[in-house]
Amino acid sequence: MLASACAGPAWAGDAPIDVKDRDGAKAAEGKTVSVTGTPQRTRLAPSVDTGSFHVYCMNLPDWETTESVTVTGVLEHTSDYEAKTDVDGSHTAGTDGPVWVIRTCTVAKKP
Repeated sequence: MLASACAGPAWAGDAPIDVKDRDGAKAAEGKTVSVTGTPQRTRLAPSVDTGSFHVYCMNLPDWETTESVTVTGVLEHTSDYEAKTDVDGSHTAGTDGPVWVIRTCTVAKKP
């Protein structure tokens, strides 16, 4: 019975999984991750770019720095922000496809 009680979400003391690329992101989807990279300003939301992986921080208003940052949160791959075609054929604004997001980003390191 004790073993089944331990099989659940990560405990608060567990270290986040360090994600550097898409393969790492796929393996860590739905888990608490940390991503270190260059902060980017985009129309959708502030984001972090590692050079081979890009994640949007949906809850942040903007970056206060242009130096490397580390963000943590639960990683999600979503089509919520994908551009759509309306019934009249017009296109809505949005991304070209599914994107990686952290809906509640915590900035863990700011230089």
